[in-house]
Amino acid sequence: MLDHHTEETFPHLMDVVSYFNDGIEHYRAARFSNASDQFEKALARQPGDKLSTTYIERCRQLMAHPPGENWNGVWVMAEK
Repeated sequence: MLDHHTEETFPHLMDVVSYFNDGIEHYRAARFSNASDQFEKALARQPGDKLSTTYIERCRQLMAHPPGENWNGVWVMAEK
């Protein structure tokens, strides 16, 4: 899906993808602080990245209200 971008439309694509993937790895392992750091790096390279922003918000919520040790990495929306 990202192959339609050019250096002009997404100047730091590979950096952002790398940071985001690292963030997802930490997120799924419930290392929310590390995950948030990686998503912040992705956002710094691509300001306005809504997906990184969403995950940063989720990490903050999960740090404030830890999901428990049996968490399977799935985000459950409680409201619309």
